[in-house]
Amino acid sequence: TATSRGSTSATVVPAAARPTARQRTRPPGGEVDPACRATGPYPRGMASPVTPSAAQALWSAAEGVHAVCYFDRGVRRAIRAAGAPGFWAGYFGTRLAPLRTSDPWLAASVLYVFARPMVAEHLPAPEDGAAWDAARRVAVRDALAGLGPGDPAWAAAADHVRALAEAADPAGRPLFAAHAGLPWPDDPVAATWHGCTLLREYRGDGHTHVLAGEGLSGCAAMLLALRWRGHGAGADASTADDRGWSADEIAAAYDDLGARGWVGPDRTVTASGAAARAAIEAATDARATPPGVPAGRVTAAAEALAPLANLALAVVPERNPIGITGRLTA
Repeated sequence: TATSRGSTSATVVPAAARPTARQRTRPPGGEVDPACRATGPYPRGMASPVTPSAAQALWSAAEGVHAVCYFDRGVRRAIRAAGAPGFWAGYFGTRLAPLRTSDPWLAASVLYVFARPMVAEHLPAPEDGAAWDAARRVAVRDALAGLGPGDPAWAAAADHVRALAEAADPAGRPLFAAHAGLPWPDDPVAATWHGCTLLREYRGDGHTHVLAGEGLSGCAAMLLALRWRGHGAGADASTADDRGWSADEIAAAYDDLGARGWVGPDRTVTASGAAARAAIEAATDARATPPGVPAGRVTAAAEALAPLANLALAVVPERNPIGITGRLTA
């Protein structure tokens, strides 16, 4: 939602007032940077000329800034104060607010790794989610502004992420498209967070393309990712507690992963499983930035975000389902 510079107020924008695609890609006062325009079809097997390491650096930095909305206590309190009855209602309500849906089938489909019964249990009415999201955005802005770098650092980062986000085609990217339909905030801190949210949802939508192409269920995809990241037996508990999959579904997912040769009898990832998951990550990286964007532009964005992400990561626990922790380098 749009805010004036320095303001912490926010309003829900009616669908009829949302900017058109043309308006979204025309920042006030100028055109989209020509260096960030898509220049043609995807090269065979690659959605972007950006290297996997550059795509990973951008994801780590953007996710680090974005993740404040899940782990900062002040943000959680603000969502509860706005009426959310618990964390998961607030999570689904705010993240899916731009979709304006109360359909758990649709919601679970775009989220992919969440079990539908869990989504159905916690998904609120769209108008409630929109109200909670407005409160969340105010609290996120305040939390990030309190980290201390000052407006110039945030304004520079906002310029970078906006250039990338506005070069992205929303076709086939439902969560990205929904969030891209919101107007850009005027405040540089809020604009940076909004841009990071767009980039992480763009990458996330591309990741679901890869997972679906592999024929992996959301449960199997989650287990493989967590095991691959070194969560060990904790992967099972996280997949159940944080994503809602039942013990039977988890067992069936391991049967599938075992049949592929990706996990052994003890449920640890095999060498072929590690290679397969690395390939999934590489394919996701290839779809994580708009085609035609110069690699230098992506690297510059990651470098502008990294110091801000390092400050934000202080509130993120070492073990978490989204896979981002630690200190970034740029």
